[in-house]
Amino acid sequence: MDNPVILTSVIGASGAILAATIASITTLTIERRRIEKKKLDKFKIIQERIAIDAEIHGMLGALLGITSSDRAYIYQFHPDNNPMYFSCSYEEVRDGISVEVSNRQHLLLSQHPSFLKKLNDKSVIACNIDTMCNEHIGMLFKSQGVKVACIYPIVNTDEYLIGFVGIDYMTEHKSIDCDIKTILSNFSFKVSSKLVSYEK
Repeated sequence: MDNPVILTSVIGASGAILAATIASITTLTIERRRIEKKKLDKFKIIQERIAIDAEIHGMLGALLGITSSDRAYIYQFHPDNNPMYFSCSYEEVRDGISVEVSNRQHLLLSQHPSFLKKLNDKSVIACNIDTMCNEHIGMLFKSQGVKVACIYPIVNTDEYLIGFVGIDYMTEHKSIDCDIKTILSNFSFKVSSKLVSYEK
């Protein structure tokens, strides 16, 4: 006859092993699900950003057509960097116009005091590019063949300057009228939420 004490000990030990095994499997399952959820969240963020990028490029393409400009673009500020700078994030151009987005990167804020003051004043900058040549961005644009530019600030919901939208005219000294300024103002308002949601 089996010893009841030994049998009880064996059953107890087996139960403890089973419980530990189940707990280990449960822990691994929870961790695996956490990792899978994290990967899925990252994938969703990437998908959302791809969709936002495509929408912004589409908006710039439409802006080209509406304003009959040669280049449309968006710059964003990077105030957390040291030194602080701003770069071209998006660009659309007409056929035959050079793509300059890669040449419009890391422009130091310290080199553009009057330009930034105008943007902070929430005013439109519409000018013959020669009048901007006292600052680096004016010289850069002129070297790329820009004759006239129209630029409008982009602000977030707290009215904090986060960038600007602009259009260039390469082939003629275009006269910037109120209609174009209004178009850029409306564009700035619409694209602001896209840029802010992208950064979240």
